[in-house]
Amino acid sequence: MCINATRIVLVPKVETLTTMNDFRHISCCNVMYKYISKVIVNRLKGIFSDVIRPAQIVFVPERQISNAILLTQELMHNYHSISSMTRYAWKIDIMKNFDIVS
Repeated sequence: MCINATRIVLVPKVETLTTMNDFRHISCCNVMYKYISKVIVNRLKGIFSDVIRPAQIVFVPERQISNAILLTQELMHNYHSISSMTRYAWKIDIMKNFDIVS
């Protein structure tokens, strides 16, 4: 019996397929792998809020992504004001995080 066997299936998102971005990948893991992962996550769940820094918003109960949006808006509001301090901002493309199958 294989403990960690995973099959990756490509599901089309649109009718006319032209690029690899037109597919959504689905990982099909065997039951034993899912069971072991669930046991590990349940054991670690109690310490997640202690281990994960307060700046990390998602994947922690009682923290919401809207808090990160509000914080970003506050930081960027006066970003262009004249100051002697050098500042940088990065815009990250998170298109794949919100990719859906139609």
